Amino acid sequence: MATGSFTGNGSASLAITAVGFQPEYLWVQTAVGGKSLAHKSNATGNGVDLTLLVTATATVTNNIKSLDATGFTVGSDIRVNPSGGLVHWMAFK
Repeated sequence: MATGSFTGNGSASLAITAVGFQPEYLWVQTAVGGKSLAHKSNATGNGVDLTLLVTATATVTNNIKSLDATGFTVGSDIRVNPSGGLVHWMAFK
């Protein structure tokens, strides 16, 4: 398990490489609205990222885009990449 935080920049794709391993499960708690999001390693389909809102049953896109070899990539959604906002994360292997 690894934990950390990053400051969002609002870009379409922000790679976080400080995890040090490819996560199998990722939990993100954003500074905006207090929403929690989760992403499992098999939560992709047809090239589209599928992130689960912890407080809802639906999936959303452009949030946690992928779980990468040394971290993860987030999209531009304000829940995971608020420009200038601090985002906390936990990754599990």
